[in-house]
Amino acid sequence: MSSHPPPNRPVKSSLLKATYSPEISSRPSVDRLAWIDVCETSDTIIDGLYPYEVPRGDDLPPHPVLLLRVNGELHALHDQCPHRRVSLSENGYLDGDIIYCGRHHWGFKVSTGEHTLPTGINIEGYELREREGKIQIGM
Repeated sequence: MSSHPPPNRPVKSSLLKATYSPEISSRPSVDRLAWIDVCETSDTIIDGLYPYEVPRGDDLPPHPVLLLRVNGELHALHDQCPHRRVSLSENGYLDGDIIYCGRHHWGFKVSTGEHTLPTGINIEGYELREREGKIQIGM
């Protein structure tokens, strides 16, 4: 019997295995996030894709973020397909609650960023909140 993992499954390094604790989330607590204004609530009322660039600091380029409104719910994902790093807002399309990369048609769930196939490849998702008529993203 082979000791290799099955195909299309990520291999966890021993470092990740040694430091992982189920009680500690890799995502920061919602209370500890820096909340950044992205747009007005009225800018995202129609279902669809809304690309934005979120400032990250003085010496860093803005971070591409894609807001997606699907069935009235708003979600936020990194605006980049992990396959070839193409912009999902420029090349992607929505089909129900799945965003597809228009270049090679990889699909991801808008609510979680998970790939539609069991590859273990995901798009980073972000917390959103609405405050005083503005959509804010937690980073």
